[in-house]
Amino acid sequence: MGSRSVVFGVRPEYIHHRNEVREVTDGQTAKVNVTVVEPLGSEVYAYMSVGGQEFIARMNATAKPLAGETIEVVFDTEHLHIFDKETEQVLA
Repeated sequence: MGSRSVVFGVRPEYIHHRNEVREVTDGQTAKVNVTVVEPLGSEVYAYMSVGGQEFIARMNATAKPLAGETIEVVFDTEHLHIFDKETEQVLA
């Protein structure tokens, strides 16, 4: 069986500030750099990067992420998608 490269994807609403999540399983968290914060009333879009990868999280405004800071985020792995990098086909 050959190897294949995969890409993991998760929608912005399934990325949470660590302070908003009570229970966390190993492998669900990452320390990320916040580059831009876009306030939208009761929620914020936080633009982040880690390991050369950029992504957006849609968080509750009470999380109060700040541009320029490093925070810990939690990925809701129940909503994780896996894609074949070459074909972009959904694998899971």
